Amino acid sequence: MSVVLDVNDDLPIRTDEPVHSGKVRAVYWLTKEDSSRLIQEKGYDVAPDSDLAVMVISDRISAYDCIWHGEGGMNGVPNKGAALNTIASHWFKLFKEKGLADSHILDVPHPLVWVVQKARPVMIEAISRQYITGSMWRDYSKGSREFCGIKIPDGLKNNQKLDKLLLTPSTKGILKGIPGVPEVDDVNISRSDIEKHFKSFNFTSLEHIDQYEKLLTEGYQVISDALAEMDQVFVDTKFEFGYVNDKSGKEKLIYMDEVGTPDSSRIWDGPLYRESGKVVEKSKEGFRQFLLKHFPDPDVFTNKDRMKERAALAKDTSLPASALMEVSQTYTDIAEKITGQKLATTQRPREEIIEVLDKQFGLIDKNRGPLVLIAAGSDSDMPHLETLKKELGKFKIDAEIRICSAHKQPGRLEALIGQYNKNNRPIMLVGCAGGTDALSGTASYLSNFPVVSCPPDGMNNTCLTNPPGSSNAFIVKPANIGKFAAQMFARSSGDVAEALDENIAEKIKKLEGADSKLTGKPVDNSVLGFQGAKRSGVGAPPLVVIAAGSDSDMPHLETLQKELAKFNVQSEIRICSAHKQPGRLQAVIAEYSNYSGPLMMVGCAGGTDALSGTASYLANFPVVSCPPDGMNNTCLTNPPGSSNAFIVKPANVAKFAAQMFSRSSKEIASALQDNTAGKIRKLEEADEQLRKKRKLA
Repeated sequence: MSVVLDVNDDLPIRTDEPVHSGKVRAVYWLTKEDSSRLIQEKGYDVAPDSDLAVMVISDRISAYDCIWHGEGGMNGVPNKGAALNTIASHWFKLFKEKGLADSHILDVPHPLVWVVQKARPVMIEAISRQYITGSMWRDYSKGSREFCGIKIPDGLKNNQKLDKLLLTPSTKGILKGIPGVPEVDDVNISRSDIEKHFKSFNFTSLEHIDQYEKLLTEGYQVISDALAEMDQVFVDTKFEFGYVNDKSGKEKLIYMDEVGTPDSSRIWDGPLYRESGKVVEKSKEGFRQFLLKHFPDPDVFTNKDRMKERAALAKDTSLPASALMEVSQTYTDIAEKITGQKLATTQRPREEIIEVLDKQFGLIDKNRGPLVLIAAGSDSDMPHLETLKKELGKFKIDAEIRICSAHKQPGRLEALIGQYNKNNRPIMLVGCAGGTDALSGTASYLSNFPVVSCPPDGMNNTCLTNPPGSSNAFIVKPANIGKFAAQMFARSSGDVAEALDENIAEKIKKLEGADSKLTGKPVDNSVLGFQGAKRSGVGAPPLVVIAAGSDSDMPHLETLQKELAKFNVQSEIRICSAHKQPGRLQAVIAEYSNYSGPLMMVGCAGGTDALSGTASYLANFPVVSCPPDGMNNTCLTNPPGSSNAFIVKPANVAKFAAQMFSRSSKEIASALQDNTAGKIRKLEEADEQLRKKRKLA
């Protein structure tokens, strides 16, 4: 039995773009240089300038648009990813051998990895159906007799074989501006819709629609015939297509995504279906049926208006491990039956993937981990800078020290920021300038990464009085800089996350041990203690949690939410007092520590800001204080371990969040770039107007 790979979007694969993280697969688009090199070295039958990607499949299980997990920290299904890749590769290879069409797969370096060619996708997901079952039967039983423009007769029974193969297309994603096609994901369309608007669906020509339907029919038949020889019934499957160029530059239509797998198809046991009409699923449909029976209200799974309830159910429910192991057995059995070979398993999936992509493909970026840039205006502060580097090293974070004065070398500082803006590593800059801290203010205005001030002269309020746009945060203690950086990078580096969890657990264990020694009693383990987060690995969108101790501060909280929205940053407001509800606050922190996407909390407590201090001690994400009463030095006087940073202005909190998330979201990165460029353009225009006035005078 293989070890589960549940997080697949944080591998050190060299790329110039954010990793695309889907429900099950993560896609790493390779650099132009690596794509060109591999095409030449491996002799791939593609155009020399083609873009390539590494596609890594996880063992996560998705059903009804949610990711599910099991008891005992079981965040996936053993063997599932390897089974899916093996089956899809087998069918795509068979399609090519029989002269149907190529696929996007160019290489299979590991059971969980494909090297693929980038295709221009046809914006259609098409299901080939030979039996009436599932959602089609549910609609039919309610009176529907037309599906995707195709009429079917009365009198059909559930699970009955149809007279002919039905091709039922739906939209891939949300398509806008197509007459008669609703602007929602996965909406059924007809052949007529496709013909009228073939270019909107990304077809090159009208004639290619016939080719697409031919490949649908022939692909289904190839798999159906092969499964029939194994006495299995091929019920239906999903197909996706795209366009690529071959070596000569000629465009061709290919198969892509996956096909004929337990995730994308229904497969039934042949003997049982023939003898009794009984359906025994050899696909994910069995898991879907389990969910419908396991929960008392199955409507939550089929009612699209209850998606929020469904997502909460998946997040909060640990399914029986036996249910996930049954899925594992189903997937393993059908993969071995289809290929006629023992399914390859792995005990070290992450390590094996890195090793093979490094040694055989040269794709591992040795310098892709998080980086902290320690910037100072003078080398006279070197002891402070080296202390910071030492604290960062405790969390396995790389650090570089750079000397550049904002007052004496403003042009060089701007060039330095521009240099690191082009770097795709997760980056944070620590500004270490004494006196008037112009370094942090300048850097944070121009950078696309977050800046935190930690001046060598300690409590320096010039770090807090910058205008909107200079978004640097302020932390006094170097030890807290180290932890804050670890919290910022925990979701982009497994090593940093592990070091952070160990750091927090060790300190709490010492406190518990000291108390136990004084009382002479063992630690009471019934009380909620610190637990390291269990990341699901799903690419959830960046999120800011705005936490306050009272709803009386709602105008301040709503201002923060409004500022964050300017950068396309999602946010949630939560009310929880550190003084009045300490246990509940700990539970809220634990809840968000399991959030899989980039995350930041803004603590908004007035008076003595215990909220930010408590949250930042326990969280595996960064906490930034922005109190409703403005300049509040209690946000800065926390002991080591309470690592919250301080930003006074809501507009600067929003920009800091955008800088933190810019390497995770193209939309946020674009909004940040537009915001900075727009402000600089206004300054230039104002100066130009003054210049013209002087010229006229």
